Amino acid sequence: MSTRKLEDLTGPEISILSTAYYILDKSLHAHVVKAKILKKVRDVSPKLKKKAFKSLVSGGFLRKWPTGGSITYGLNSKGKKAIEKYLRANINNP
Repeated sequence: MSTRKLEDLTGPEISILSTAYYILDKSLHAHVVKAKILKKVRDVSPKLKKKAFKSLVSGGFLRKWPTGGSITYGLNSKGKKAIEKYLRANINNP
């Protein structure tokens, strides 16, 4: 598992992680298909979205959930803690 931290994340990665956080209703148990998360991310090129998403999964911020028909993705505790820390820091210090 990667030792990446919140400080190592790029802008597109933070956008994707925060979008996933809200789409999944802050739950560690919910999971959705990748397209549902990525289509809500604006102002990031498709190529960067794909690279950033893959990096979040390999970095341990998002978890793969194999299901019967497709692969879905959800937050894990590392991703949830990281995005909550980021949101607290940026809401209090705009």
